[in-house]
Amino acid sequence: MTAQTTDRKVDGLGHDPIARRFRIPVAAATLLYSGALVMGDATGYAANAVEGAGNGDLVVHGIACKRVDNSAGTAGALSVDVERTIADFTNGTGTNAITIADVGHQAYAIDNQTLSRHNGGNTRPCVGRIHSITDAGRIMVEVGSHAANAPAGSSSDRDVVLAAGADLSAAQFHFVKLDGSGDVVLCSAEGEEPLGVLQNAPAAAAPAIVRYEGVTQLVGSAALAVGARVATTNAGRAKAAVTGRTDTSDAGAANDALLGSHAAAILLGAISGNGVAAKALLRFSGSVPQTAS
Repeated sequence: MTAQTTDRKVDGLGHDPIARRFRIPVAAATLLYSGALVMGDATGYAANAVEGAGNGDLVVHGIACKRVDNSAGTAGALSVDVERTIADFTNGTGTNAITIADVGHQAYAIDNQTLSRHNGGNTRPCVGRIHSITDAGRIMVEVGSHAANAPAGSSSDRDVVLAAGADLSAAQFHFVKLDGSGDVVLCSAEGEEPLGVLQNAPAAAAPAIVRYEGVTQLVGSAALAVGARVATTNAGRAKAAVTGRTDTSDAGAANDALLGSHAAAILLGAISGNGVAAKALLRFSGSVPQTAS
């Protein structure tokens, strides 16, 4: 392929910089309803937006402009016109429910008309940016404006929302983990591996927003310097990570245990004392070696 060196006539799709309406071949055995959310399946064909294993890697292209029934057809036998627009959809419930705090972040499809504030552990396709919430509780979304176009500072792809397994109203910016039911609880053992850092202060069973990547505020347990590698205390606060060492107290067994912290973050600001927060970069790196090699 060589670069263009002469003038050419461009066949555009309209005057907008982003095409609002376009046509996609429909997946086999698929019925699409007018106004429903349409995603591209793993092979690129139009399908109803739905949660499922790996569907977090897919995106919603728009809404179906008309009903297309390819229930008895093969892939590509029919095509559907989809439109990118701002449209209203049903809000999810429980930990999926979208609130005013989510405006400007991404919404994800539970089904072809129901939305969630998170991607359900990479099972839900991205729909687009949340525009507003109507007085009737409908969610207005810029369908087709995906995470790559998210507002600067948007953390929707760095947070996971799960149910709080205990009252965490006093645990904002503390290290948290999952309990046996998959709910969020405070870290409770020195140096254990956390899921991330709690961003809100939920009551029991309320949505808990956990940052697992990027920059966060983090509450410390003692004075800590900028650049310190930190781990969790038994109360979810940051402490200096303990370097790994071999446990030789068992007189040299064949499989001596490695003792050390699960280093979870690097401080970007100094912490002056217990209960004080500073910015930290989450970096889960396991036990800290005594000597790097």
